[in-house]
Amino acid sequence: MVHPLSPNLEKDKKEWVEETSFGKWFLTTDIWYKYVLKETILNLRDLIDGQFKTQGKLLEVGCGEGRSFSLLESVFQPASIVAVDIDMSLLERAEQTAQACSVPVEVFQASAKSMDFPENTFDIIFCHQLLHHIAFQEEALTEFKRVLKPGGKLLVSESCRDFLNVWWVKYFFRHPKMRQKNAQEYKALVKKMGFEFQESDVLETTPWWSKRDLGVLEKYHLQFWKSSVSEISIVATKP
Repeated sequence: MVHPLSPNLEKDKKEWVEETSFGKWFLTTDIWYKYVLKETILNLRDLIDGQFKTQGKLLEVGCGEGRSFSLLESVFQPASIVAVDIDMSLLERAEQTAQACSVPVEVFQASAKSMDFPENTFDIIFCHQLLHHIAFQEEALTEFKRVLKPGGKLLVSESCRDFLNVWWVKYFFRHPKMRQKNAQEYKALVKKMGFEFQESDVLETTPWWSKRDLGVLEKYHLQFWKSSVSEISIVATKP
Protein backbone atom coordinates (compact mmCIF):
# COMPACT_ATOMS: atom_id res chain seq x y z
CA MET A 1 0.00 0.00 0.00
CA VAL A 2 1.31 3.46 -0.95
CA HIS A 3 1.55 5.87 2.00
CA PRO A 4 1.57 9.69 1.84
CA LEU A 5 4.94 11.14 2.77
CA SER A 6 4.66 14.92 2.45
CA PRO A 7 3.31 16.72 5.52
CA ASN A 8 1.59 19.39 3.37
CA LEU A 9 0.46 17.10 0.57
CA GLU A 10 -3.05 18.50 0.12
CA LYS A 11 -1.73 22.07 0.02
CA ASP A 12 1.00 21.16 -2.46
CA LYS A 13 -1.54 19.48 -4.75
CA LYS A 14 -3.09 22.89 -5.42
CA GLU A 15 0.13 23.89 -7.22
CA TRP A 16 0.21 20.69 -9.25
CA VAL A 17 -1.08 20.50 -12.83
CA GLU A 18 -2.39 16.98 -13.41
CA GLU A 19 -1.47 15.39 -16.74
CA THR A 20 -4.19 14.72 -19.31
CA SER A 21 -5.59 11.24 -19.84
CA PHE A 22 -3.78 11.16 -23.17
CA GLY A 23 -0.54 12.17 -21.48
CA LYS A 24 -0.84 9.43 -18.89
CA TRP A 25 -1.55 6.90 -21.64
CA PHE A 26 1.42 8.10 -23.70
CA LEU A 27 3.77 7.45 -20.78
CA THR A 28 2.81 3.78 -20.98
CA THR A 29 3.76 3.41 -24.66
CA ASP A 30 6.87 1.80 -26.11
CA ILE A 31 7.59 5.07 -27.97
CA TRP A 32 8.00 6.89 -24.66
CA TYR A 33 10.00 4.07 -23.10
CA LYS A 34 12.39 3.53 -26.00
CA TYR A 35 12.92 6.99 -27.45
CA VAL A 36 12.55 9.20 -24.38
CA LEU A 37 13.02 7.40 -21.06
CA LYS A 38 15.64 4.81 -22.02
CA GLU A 39 17.56 7.25 -24.21
CA THR A 40 17.67 9.79 -21.38
CA ILE A 41 18.99 7.32 -18.81
CA LEU A 42 21.70 6.11 -21.19
CA ASN A 43 22.67 9.71 -21.95
CA LEU A 44 22.97 10.46 -18.23
CA ARG A 45 25.10 7.35 -17.78
CA ASP A 46 27.44 8.59 -20.52
CA LEU A 47 27.62 12.04 -18.94
CA ILE A 48 28.66 10.51 -15.61
CA ASP A 49 31.23 8.42 -17.51
CA GLY A 50 32.67 6.59 -14.52
CA GLN A 51 33.09 9.67 -12.32
CA PHE A 52 30.57 8.34 -9.83
CA LYS A 53 29.92 4.81 -8.62
CA THR A 54 26.96 4.12 -6.41
CA GLN A 55 25.97 1.05 -4.54
CA GLY A 56 23.98 3.39 -2.34
CA LYS A 57 20.48 4.82 -2.25
CA LEU A 58 18.78 6.22 -5.36
CA LEU A 59 15.75 8.53 -5.25
CA GLU A 60 13.47 9.04 -8.23
CA VAL A 61 11.21 12.08 -7.98
CA GLY A 62 8.17 11.95 -10.26
CA CYS A 63 8.29 8.21 -10.86
CA GLY A 64 4.83 7.84 -12.42
CA GLU A 65 4.08 4.16 -12.99
CA GLY A 66 7.70 3.20 -12.34
CA ARG A 67 8.72 2.32 -15.89
CA SER A 68 12.22 3.60 -15.13
CA PHE A 69 12.89 1.25 -12.21
CA SER A 70 14.47 -1.63 -14.14
CA LEU A 71 16.56 0.79 -16.23
CA LEU A 72 17.82 2.65 -13.17
CA GLU A 73 18.67 -0.64 -11.50
CA SER A 74 20.64 -2.01 -14.44
CA VAL A 75 22.41 1.24 -15.40
CA PHE A 76 23.29 2.71 -11.98
CA GLN A 77 23.23 -0.46 -9.85
CA PRO A 78 21.96 1.12 -6.62
CA ALA A 79 21.60 -0.84 -3.42
CA SER A 80 18.01 0.40 -3.15
CA ILE A 81 15.52 2.71 -4.88
CA VAL A 82 13.02 5.09 -3.31
CA ALA A 83 10.41 6.57 -5.64
CA VAL A 84 7.90 9.35 -5.10
CA ASP A 85 5.08 10.90 -7.11
CA ILE A 86 2.19 13.16 -6.18
CA ASP A 87 -0.34 11.33 -8.39
CA MET A 88 -1.79 8.44 -6.41
CA SER A 89 -3.51 7.08 -9.53
CA LEU A 90 -0.08 6.13 -10.89
CA LEU A 91 1.54 4.81 -7.74
CA GLU A 92 -0.38 1.57 -7.35
CA ARG A 93 0.99 0.53 -10.73
CA ALA A 94 4.46 1.69 -9.64
CA GLU A 95 4.29 -0.65 -6.65
CA GLN A 96 3.52 -3.55 -8.97
CA THR A 97 6.38 -2.56 -11.28
CA ALA A 98 8.75 -2.42 -8.32
CA GLN A 99 8.19 -6.10 -7.60
CA ALA A 100 10.12 -7.02 -10.75
CA CYS A 101 13.32 -5.40 -9.43
CA SER A 102 15.96 -7.40 -7.62
CA VAL A 103 16.87 -4.49 -5.31
CA PRO A 104 14.45 -3.11 -2.70
CA VAL A 105 12.12 -0.42 -4.10
CA GLU A 106 9.92 1.73 -1.83
CA VAL A 107 7.13 3.87 -3.31
CA PHE A 108 5.58 6.92 -1.60
CA GLN A 109 3.09 9.64 -2.45
CA ALA A 110 4.88 12.95 -1.97
CA SER A 111 5.33 16.44 -3.33
CA ALA A 112 8.71 17.23 -4.89
CA LYS A 113 9.13 20.25 -2.62
CA SER A 114 8.23 18.51 0.64
CA MET A 115 9.58 15.00 1.15
CA ASP A 116 9.78 13.75 4.71
CA PHE A 117 13.26 12.24 4.40
CA PRO A 118 16.22 13.11 6.66
CA GLU A 119 18.96 15.37 5.32
CA ASN A 120 21.81 13.75 3.38
CA THR A 121 19.92 10.52 2.72
CA PHE A 122 20.50 9.75 -0.97
CA ASP A 123 23.56 9.17 -3.12
CA ILE A 124 21.84 9.94 -6.41
CA ILE A 125 18.57 11.63 -7.45
CA PHE A 126 16.91 11.00 -10.80
CA CYS A 127 14.51 13.76 -11.90
CA HIS A 128 13.16 13.16 -15.42
CA GLN A 129 10.70 15.53 -17.10
CA LEU A 130 9.45 16.80 -13.75
CA LEU A 131 10.51 20.44 -13.39
CA HIS A 132 8.54 21.68 -16.40
CA HIS A 133 5.43 20.10 -14.85
CA ILE A 134 5.60 22.03 -11.55
CA ALA A 135 5.22 25.66 -10.55
CA PHE A 136 7.56 25.32 -7.54
CA GLN A 137 10.83 24.52 -9.33
CA GLU A 138 13.14 26.36 -6.92
CA GLU A 139 11.51 24.80 -3.87
CA ALA A 140 11.84 21.35 -5.41
CA LEU A 141 15.54 21.81 -6.14
CA THR A 142 16.07 23.10 -2.61
CA GLU A 143 14.47 19.90 -1.31
CA PHE A 144 16.62 17.77 -3.63
CA LYS A 145 19.74 19.44 -2.26
CA ARG A 146 18.59 18.88 1.33
CA VAL A 147 18.08 15.12 0.96
CA LEU A 148 21.11 14.50 -1.28
CA LYS A 149 24.42 13.60 0.36
CA PRO A 150 27.42 15.89 -0.10
CA GLY A 151 29.13 14.76 -3.29
CA GLY A 152 25.92 13.10 -4.45
CA LYS A 153 24.65 13.45 -8.01
CA LEU A 154 21.47 15.08 -9.24
CA LEU A 155 20.45 13.78 -12.66
CA VAL A 156 18.07 16.24 -14.31
CA SER A 157 16.53 15.87 -17.75
CA GLU A 158 13.97 18.34 -19.10
CA SER A 159 12.04 19.37 -22.20
CA CYS A 160 12.63 22.99 -23.17
CA ARG A 161 10.20 25.83 -23.81
CA ASP A 162 10.17 25.91 -27.62
CA PHE A 163 9.17 22.25 -27.80
CA LEU A 164 6.55 22.58 -25.06
CA ASN A 165 4.99 25.50 -26.96
CA VAL A 166 4.43 23.49 -30.14
CA TRP A 167 0.67 23.41 -30.77
CA TRP A 168 0.21 19.65 -30.53
CA VAL A 169 2.17 19.44 -27.27
CA LYS A 170 0.03 22.21 -25.77
CA TYR A 171 -3.14 20.50 -27.01
CA PHE A 172 -2.45 16.95 -25.81
CA PHE A 173 -0.48 17.63 -22.60
CA ARG A 174 -0.79 19.92 -19.57
CA HIS A 175 1.88 22.13 -18.00
CA PRO A 176 1.81 25.11 -15.61
CA LYS A 177 1.82 28.42 -17.48
CA MET A 178 4.85 30.72 -17.48
CA ARG A 179 7.16 28.13 -15.90
CA GLN A 180 8.81 26.72 -19.00
CA LYS A 181 12.50 27.40 -19.62
CA ASN A 182 15.05 27.09 -22.38
CA ALA A 183 18.28 25.14 -21.96
CA GLN A 184 20.31 28.10 -20.69
CA GLU A 185 17.65 28.96 -18.13
CA TYR A 186 17.55 25.41 -16.80
CA LYS A 187 21.32 25.45 -16.35
CA ALA A 188 21.10 28.79 -14.56
CA LEU A 189 18.34 27.49 -12.30
CA VAL A 190 20.26 24.39 -11.21
CA LYS A 191 23.37 26.49 -10.45
CA LYS A 192 21.32 29.13 -8.64
CA MET A 193 20.01 26.48 -6.27
CA GLY A 194 23.54 25.53 -5.20
CA PHE A 195 24.49 22.59 -7.42
CA GLU A 196 27.75 22.42 -9.35
CA PHE A 197 28.48 21.17 -12.87
CA GLN A 198 30.70 21.85 -15.88
CA GLU A 199 29.64 22.16 -19.52
CA SER A 200 30.96 18.62 -20.00
CA ASP A 201 28.25 17.51 -17.57
CA VAL A 202 25.50 18.85 -19.87
CA LEU A 203 23.92 17.39 -22.99
CA GLU A 204 21.66 19.52 -25.21
CA THR A 205 19.79 17.68 -27.96
CA THR A 206 16.92 17.95 -30.43
CA PRO A 207 15.56 14.39 -30.89
CA TRP A 208 13.52 13.62 -33.99
CA TRP A 209 10.29 13.33 -32.00
CA SER A 210 10.66 16.90 -30.73
CA LYS A 211 10.90 18.47 -34.20
CA ARG A 212 7.95 20.15 -35.90
CA ASP A 213 7.90 17.59 -38.71
CA LEU A 214 9.25 14.67 -36.61
CA GLY A 215 12.55 14.97 -38.49
CA VAL A 216 11.18 14.05 -41.93
CA LEU A 217 12.47 17.12 -43.79
CA GLU A 218 15.92 16.91 -42.18
CA LYS A 219 16.19 13.28 -43.25
CA TYR A 220 15.85 14.35 -46.89
CA HIS A 221 17.93 17.53 -46.44
CA LEU A 222 14.90 19.74 -47.03
CA GLN A 223 14.68 21.49 -43.65
CA PHE A 224 15.11 25.25 -44.08
CA TRP A 225 15.07 26.25 -40.40
CA LYS A 226 17.44 25.61 -37.53
CA SER A 227 15.93 23.50 -34.78
CA SER A 228 16.37 24.85 -31.27
CA VAL A 229 17.49 22.71 -28.35
CA SER A 230 14.45 20.81 -27.10
CA GLU A 231 15.98 18.49 -24.47
CA ILE A 232 18.63 19.11 -21.83
CA SER A 233 20.26 16.65 -19.43
CA ILE A 234 22.47 17.75 -16.54
CA VAL A 235 24.59 15.79 -14.10
CA ALA A 236 25.03 18.14 -11.12
CA THR A 237 26.82 17.62 -7.82
CA LYS A 238 25.93 18.75 -4.32
CA PRO A 239 29.08 20.38 -2.89
